[in-house]
Amino acid sequence: MGQKLLAEAYRQVGAVDHQDWAIARVARTDALGMPTGPSFDISVAGRSYTAQSFGRETLLSPIGDWQRVERLAALIAPEQQPLREALLHGIYRQAGETYHPDWAFHQYALSTPIGPPISASFRIAVAGCQYSVACYTLDVIYCPVDHWKAIGRLSEIRNDRQRQPLAQALQAHWADRGGGQARPDWPLYQYALRENLGAPLSPSFRITDNQHDYVAEAFALDLIFCEIDNWKAISRLSSTEI
Repeated sequence: MGQKLLAEAYRQVGAVDHQDWAIARVARTDALGMPTGPSFDISVAGRSYTAQSFGRETLLSPIGDWQRVERLAALIAPEQQPLREALLHGIYRQAGETYHPDWAFHQYALSTPIGPPISASFRIAVAGCQYSVACYTLDVIYCPVDHWKAIGRLSEIRNDRQRQPLAQALQAHWADRGGGQARPDWPLYQYALRENLGAPLSPSFRITDNQHDYVAEAFALDLIFCEIDNWKAISRLSSTEI
C-alpha cells in the first residue's frame, strides 16, 4: 500500500520514483517531505550533479557518485559557493523564475525556513491593493507592490479576520501554483491545514489496494489518504510502511 501510494504521488508531481536512489532515501529518513517536481541537472567547474527539491530542502548528488548526498543548507564553505549559486539558479529555474541574489523575496527565502519555491513570483489585487507574491513549499510571502521591506507571510494572517480576503486569495494561489486545489470543505485539505503540511502539490487521486478504494493527495510535507467515504480516518504516508 505504502509503495503504491508513493509511486503514484511521485507521478502526480512529475517526479520519477527511484526509491533505491540515495537522494530519495535521505529525503525519507530525514522527513524532508514530498518531491516538488522532477529532478534536474546542474554543472559546476566541469562536474555534473543531479538535484531534487523536497518540501523542506533541496538535495543533490554528483553524477556517478550517487551515494554522496548534499543539502543546499549545508553548502556554506567558501569553496562551495559556486555550487551553491548554481543550485539556487537551478531551483528557481525549475520554479519558472531567474534567481537574483539581490531580490528581497529571494533573500528572505534563504534566511527563513519556508522551503523551495514552487512558482515564479506574481502580482495580485485584493480590496483595491496590489501585492507581489511568491509561493514556497511551506509558506507564501507577499508585500505591497514596490514595498520590498514589508514582506509578510500567509501563516501570519491566516486567522486574522481583518485580513481574510488577502489570506484567502493567497491560499487559493498557493494551491493553484503548487498543482493542487484550495478546497476548504474537503476533509483532506482541512487535515493538511490543521497539520501544517504545506503547499498542495497534486490534485487528489484514487488508488485501489486489496479491493479497497482510497483517495490521496500530496502536500509538501507528506502524502495523506483515507478509504473513500471514511473521511474521519485520514492517514499519513510517513506513518505507513514502505
